[in-house]
Amino acid sequence: MRRRRPPTVSKFFVGSKLALTAIILVLLQTSILLKQAEGQNVSNIATGGGIWELLLTNAGIPSMHSAVTRYGSVVLLDHTNVGAENITLPGGKCRNTTYDLVLKDDCYAHSVLYSPTTNTVRPLTILTDTWCSAGQFVSDGSLVQTGGGYEGQQKVRIFKPCSTNQVCDWVESTTQTLQFPRWYTTNQLLPDGRQILVGGKAAFTVEFLPSNSEGLVKLPFLQQTNDFEDDNWYPFV
Repeated sequence: MRRRRPPTVSKFFVGSKLALTAIILVLLQTSILLKQAEGQNVSNIATGGGIWELLLTNAGIPSMHSAVTRYGSVVLLDHTNVGAENITLPGGKCRNTTYDLVLKDDCYAHSVLYSPTTNTVRPLTILTDTWCSAGQFVSDGSLVQTGGGYEGQQKVRIFKPCSTNQVCDWVESTTQTLQFPRWYTTNQLLPDGRQILVGGKAAFTVEFLPSNSEGLVKLPFLQQTNDFEDDNWYPFV
């Protein structure tokens, strides 16, 4: 499987500028929402005046995916094959995997939780590769995250957010797995509470999570819109 690698430097400041911009935007949006909730005047923002406010100079990782939870905290997610990050796993924990391209014994965190109320991050534990994975919030507020690269292609990961005085972390499901390896897939929440997973690199099917015993469903449109690089990634749903 051909991978498009990001810059190999893992330091936050000199890594992906796009990732840094995305993090700042998410943190800025969260800051605005909190200020509105506190009754502060943000009318200059609403009228297009705009402000930039750097809330945290080092988030520990360059964020590939970012998601704001119902508690206002922000989940930042990198992928696991980048080597050293700027934050380590707590308690001396390490990942030991032959799939890792850089570190076979990896003691670094590749996901963090940012708290706007304390302006701090804490490490979260990701065990399998999340490169260009997908995710969706479900009805109880949990973030369900699926697929990725290498050993993560068929994984289902769940993050149940919590308040700042509690501890929550990623959990890899031991009861659910994807029916097909998915990378660059789109996840969409359905009215019945399940998710539909659409396409991905060289994936011309949809599936449901949980499957409820339903198998893969072929979607010819995905193959009709494919090209020689399998570039019909993250389809709009």
